[in-house]
Amino acid sequence: MPNMYLKMPALDWSRQASVSHWFPRTTFNLFANWTEMDNNTNVFYQTWTVREEPGGKMWFDSCDASLWVQRAFAAMAESGASFNHSVHLNYTKIYLYSKTAPVLLGNADIFTDKKKVDIATEIRMFYHRFRPHQSLSDLLKSYVDTYYTIVELGRFILYYNQTYWQLNMTEPYVDVTYEEVSLP
Repeated sequence: MPNMYLKMPALDWSRQASVSHWFPRTTFNLFANWTEMDNNTNVFYQTWTVREEPGGKMWFDSCDASLWVQRAFAAMAESGASFNHSVHLNYTKIYLYSKTAPVLLGNADIFTDKKKVDIATEIRMFYHRFRPHQSLSDLLKSYVDTYYTIVELGRFILYYNQTYWQLNMTEPYVDVTYEEVSLP
């Protein structure tokens, strides 16, 4: 965490073990209330940002841990915290590119609907490739299958806000960026 200095004497955040040791009680309580509100209103975690093309229309925005940190810093600033701006925050973002609007496949009901067995099977097969703790041979097979599905078939199944979406992938398919974000 970057060094943060509150607008109060002798209160300095510098790798302290506990928030309560360096936050004055009123600021801590404001931040605790904000944290609860944020956790109740931003309940979905999403790693991927999906765009039509680089810099193009956004189909889905990510909501990951880095965005929580940015919202938290903004809330701290609103509560009276100020930041050392010589510290730079850098985050890795992952983009997927879909040439057309994503197609809604459905929610978890897909897996119990006898009319949607094919879609449920396709979703299970797609996500099975991403399972942890694979042997080297299974990992290589999963990698080849994933490459084939995304690049050759142009398909990706995205799980977003408790629903499944089919993306029609386009070049460059996936992009990983390293972005700097300013402190408030």
